[in-house]
Amino acid sequence: MWRKKFLLFMVIALIGDFAFFLRFGDVDAGEYVIFSIFQDVPMGIKGEKLRKNYYVNMGQNQGVKNGTTLDVSRIVSVFNPYLVNGQFSNFTIKVGEIDVIFTDNDHSVAVMRKLSKKEDNVPLLEIDGLMIGDQVQVHVRDEL
Repeated sequence: MWRKKFLLFMVIALIGDFAFFLRFGDVDAGEYVIFSIFQDVPMGIKGEKLRKNYYVNMGQNQGVKNGTTLDVSRIVSVFNPYLVNGQFSNFTIKVGEIDVIFTDNDHSVAVMRKLSKKEDNVPLLEIDGLMIGDQVQVHVRDEL
């Protein structure tokens, strides 16, 4: 049974990676995103905690080191019929924060630090949580 779950997980992960490259095949220079997500396979154990790793195309060459906090944002496009030819309006919404646990020259692996919640007065998102394609940038320290 666990083999079927693992196979299903791998198929979903490959489809997600393929869809990412179709959509973001050529990422603009200076645009840093979550390009892959790996997580433990759920085994159905009560109280089980699943670990998740977020892979980012930002590394030591961009000034990232272990312990660096990255802000994660999502661009939400909404159709605006009042603009000429009914164009879309884009909003950048902070989704959460991740902490870097491993980095090399141009890539990093991070774990969840904080997820924006409804209590934080953030706009409604179709998908709660972090996802492939979300943009990342180095977190600017909160005011003291």
